[in-house]
Amino acid sequence: MLAFLGIASISCKLNKNISESSPIAIIYKTKGDYYNLVPITLSKDKKEIVSYPHPSDLLTEKGYCLPTKLSNDFLLDNRGINSNSVFLSITYDEYSKLKEVPSTKFLFNHIKDENPFIEIHFLDKKNNYKYIEDEINSLIKKKKY
Repeated sequence: MLAFLGIASISCKLNKNISESSPIAIIYKTKGDYYNLVPITLSKDKKEIVSYPHPSDLLTEKGYCLPTKLSNDFLLDNRGINSNSVFLSITYDEYSKLKEVPSTKFLFNHIKDENPFIEIHFLDKKNNYKYIEDEINSLIKKKKY
């Protein structure tokens, strides 16, 4: 019983630290219209897949976790992409309906573009913005990203 309480206490502390951290805001432009396509992340050499969602990860209480459209054709990431991310030729809707986690072979076969970004910028932590869309749009207009 004491071991369980100790583990539960550690777990609560870890969860508290996780909830206190905030992902950074990432804005980007792509070569094409990849707005509704699922992103995955490759290794730097693009030979391995290092991150991809489970089909159930794409749907939230508010709907699909699509990027937020911003001014000047920028998108605000809501999935956790980085400069090694690519987009599949599969929409959020199609991917979320998969019955099981796809194989890496399946994912590699469905990469639409290995170099999709025209621009990608890493900004401040998301929780440092009170009105994130308005504030980032203001930065975009001033080109201060």
